[in-house]
Amino acid sequence: MPKAKLILPILILIIFNFSCSKEDDFSSEMATTTNTTTQTENSSSSSSSNSDNNTTNPLTTITPTSTFTLTGNITFKNYLHESLPSEWIAEYNTIMQNMIELAPTSVVPWFEEELNIFAWLDDIDKPFTVSVQDWDGTEKLVTVEGQCLCGYGDKRWMSLEMFSPEFEGEFPSNHRFSVVVHEYYHVYQSTLSESFTQPNGGDTLNPEGFDILWLAEGTAATIESLYIQQYYGVNYFEEGFGWLDFNQAITNPAAFESRDVEDTNYGGATFMILALAKEIEATGKTPEDAFNLILKEFWKTNANNQNWKVSFENVFGLSLETFYSNLSDYSNDISLYYPPRDIRLQNILRN
Repeated sequence: MPKAKLILPILILIIFNFSCSKEDDFSSEMATTTNTTTQTENSSSSSSSNSDNNTTNPLTTITPTSTFTLTGNITFKNYLHESLPSEWIAEYNTIMQNMIELAPTSVVPWFEEELNIFAWLDDIDKPFTVSVQDWDGTEKLVTVEGQCLCGYGDKRWMSLEMFSPEFEGEFPSNHRFSVVVHEYYHVYQSTLSESFTQPNGGDTLNPEGFDILWLAEGTAATIESLYIQQYYGVNYFEEGFGWLDFNQAITNPAAFESRDVEDTNYGGATFMILALAKEIEATGKTPEDAFNLILKEFWKTNANNQNWKVSFENVFGLSLETFYSNLSDYSNDISLYYPPRDIRLQNILRN
């Protein structure tokens, strides 16, 4: 597969919410990066786009610090603030190039051909804004914030507001790297499934959208954990989820279809993804085949809030009702369901 091309222009100081990372409780571990100075979660998640007409540096006045391109795929324009350690920036570049090769984001009619990515350290004032069209047709500035594939109206961007404590201490948190994978995966989901990009309907679900929390976010939390395990040699499932209680996921899994559920680090959602992989393996599939179905093939069905249960059964070979029922036989010990340590994303997301 061709290498993702990293274009580094002259660097200038920089300068919706669809799917977000929720893993601000992760523990710690390492660091790395280059010197540069110079922002939808799934539409089903809440928006982190606050307007502020006093914010400076609208997107139209700044130049990206770097650009990633791969022929026929989305172009990623990076706006990486000087507050970020150079070691992190270097590692960010590596992670993005790896993910672009592992999970190419083909240009599709329902998603941006160019996506802006904003990153900065959260101990400074939020440095980025974007100009968007409000619902009444007027233009306004929106402050970029949070960790998400975000959006406002029909405009989307990726926001990486990095938590300063994750860079500190003898063993900095691996979450400062895994969040890049998590949010990139939401872009990948978006290019596979138009339903994933549709706005939710608030209290009344949009039938054309996809708002099932455990499938939308559990997959993202799973792939970031697989990435950290493969590329850093750390059992990130243990680090991020090993200390959580999964009783609700076992006894009331339907609760995790809604974003109203309390789910630390998306741990319950990830538990359900790992359990689903085991259920698929029980039908004779390899672990790589099971995760391929979950992380890639399911999204290609363009499942939505109306038909997702049909897609679930067609892709995974068991009904949702059977899966939920089988969860009652699972242990609260998530370590029993960790993927093999030698599993590789190249074999899961094979193209």
